[in-house]
Amino acid sequence: MKKSISNRFVLAGVGVLLVLLGVQAVAVKIAGTTTQATVTKVHQVVNDTSDRMDYNYQISYRFAVNGKD
Repeated sequence: MKKSISNRFVLAGVGVLLVLLGVQAVAVKIAGTTTQATVTKVHQVVNDTSDRMDYNYQISYRFAVNGKD
């Protein structure tokens, strides 16, 4: 009986978290603003776990908000 109750609390917590993440994504789309960015560096990351067909890149960029980079 106690295991069932704890499982329900865990599932309810996960559900609440997913709802909050969904609300956040919608809020950003509605209240967020679009800006231009400049790509400053593109670096392909290859390590011992990478396959030859993997395309892993590190992309650096910069953008300005209220005149500040």
